[in-house]
Amino acid sequence: VGDAPINGWTLDFTWPSTGQSVQSSWNANVTSSGTRVHVTDNGANAELAPRGGSTVTFGFVGTNDGANPTPTTFTLNGTVCRTP
Repeated sequence: VGDAPINGWTLDFTWPSTGQSVQSSWNANVTSSGTRVHVTDNGANAELAPRGGSTVTFGFVGTNDGANPTPTTFTLNGTVCRTP
């Protein structure tokens, strides 16, 4: 996450297929428009400690009407996520 704590986060990704969508979610606010998905904290899970010192868990139920490829790029507060 970086050297500074985060208080208020957003996670964004795009579905690779136009037939994919979010039906419901929990532990976060999830909205979508077309293939774009936007997730925000729910207030109770807004704080993230620096350098991965904490985690947030949320989930959603997705639907699709065809191909179901996995999204490949996620951004946290506008920064592309990567694994070490």
